Amino acid sequence: MIVLSRQLNESIIIDETVEVYVVGFSRETVDLVILGLPGTHVRRISLQLRETVSILQEVSVMLIENRHGKAKLGVNAPRIASIRRGEMASQSGG
Repeated sequence: MIVLSRQLNESIIIDETVEVYVVGFSRETVDLVILGLPGTHVRRISLQLRETVSILQEVSVMLIENRHGKAKLGVNAPRIASIRRGEMASQSGG
């Protein structure tokens, strides 16, 4: 599992096929939007602490922590899957 901290409107790109955005926080949950790249197959979900959602076959995202406007998300994926912060994609031009 790789763990990434994300703030409001920040994302994680998984295997260049899915982007997961943090779009809202409440005391108990974090709201995510899951996009199939390039911008198709949109799904909005709310995760509670330690709750997991399956994204792709063999890929899931878990809410590890929700504190001070930051969500710690754990991504379970095969070792060959690429996982990166969304801002890294915009810096590299992709």
